[in-house]
Amino acid sequence: MGQYLQAGICYQIVVRKGEFTDVLTAEQLFEELNKEIDMSLFNVEETDECLRFVIKEAVVLEQLHDFMQQQFSLYDEGYADIFESILSKISQKKSLIEIIDFAKEKKSRFFNETDVYQHFTVLSWKSIGVKVSLLAFLCCEC
Repeated sequence: MGQYLQAGICYQIVVRKGEFTDVLTAEQLFEELNKEIDMSLFNVEETDECLRFVIKEAVVLEQLHDFMQQQFSLYDEGYADIFESILSKISQKKSLIEIIDFAKEKKSRFFNETDVYQHFTVLSWKSIGVKVSLLAFLCCEC
């Protein structure tokens, strides 16, 4: 089995209520997650089954292009045409949904959408599983 390296921007965190409701309220969970991630960047959506924290659309529309441009500047210049194409397509998108849909096309290892599952420790003793969705700007097999 290969090892993979991914780097990306978290655009969504999903926590099933069964992971935390026995020890935390939704507000307490938000505060606990805020210790690890700047939760002011996210909107909260609640359903009967889960809490979804979705990055604010304005943050992505205002900052993604410049952030990606900075990340791409760290790579070999041999990829310049690929990076320029990705940045051009990102700048044409008018909503978070359009950007996520573009990333889900997975046409490049330098911009795609992926989910990872991880655990956060809350209240210094309780581990909760979460699904983190990323706009990945690096995906490679090591």
